[in-house]
Amino acid sequence: MISRALTAYQEKHGEAGVIAAPFDTELFGHWWHEGPLWIEQVFRVLAKSDIRPLSGSELLEARPPEQVLRLPEGSWGEGGHHWVWLNPRTDWTWKKIYEAEDKVVSLIQKTGGKPPAAAKRYVEQLARTLLLLEASDWQFLITTVSAADYSEMRFAQHFDEIERLLGICARAIEGKAPDAEEQAWFDELAERDSLFEEIDLTWWTKTSK
Repeated sequence: MISRALTAYQEKHGEAGVIAAPFDTELFGHWWHEGPLWIEQVFRVLAKSDIRPLSGSELLEARPPEQVLRLPEGSWGEGGHHWVWLNPRTDWTWKKIYEAEDKVVSLIQKTGGKPPAAAKRYVEQLARTLLLLEASDWQFLITTVSAADYSEMRFAQHFDEIERLLGICARAIEGKAPDAEEQAWFDELAERDSLFEEIDLTWWTKTSK
């Protein structure tokens, strides 16, 4: 059916057609355990056809857009709006996020995104922890009550970690190394939350105009 549709499109318009197939990646292993097997079979079938799979980036490079669409603001949340993330049950999280963002960004900007070498790993971990605090899953899970207690616990944990890291970073920037207890706590945190290896502190020094 897909091959016929693409053939008909090309005959009518004189150029190859494109079929977009967006998926929520949670389907592949989280909510749908057989999802990875299904997507494997899809690609096996495509390999035997004349249909060429491309990523969004590859398609844009091969066929640059000729028109620009202005899309209305919206989301995939309930009702197509932002209520799932901002409502009476979650508004307290945003107050904490904005507070943490102000403190973290201020500290990073004071260094120009290039803290002293001895402080660099501490500030980078601070930035990683901020990104974890900002993850939208916390509000989503609080609203849907699917894992509200866990989400609230994790959110509060990351906020407390940021508060402690701010002190460690400020002292490290001044040339004061953490004491043994702080260093042990930091090492455990850095090992557990070691995501975003290529994090760049200068991301937080750029301001939009």
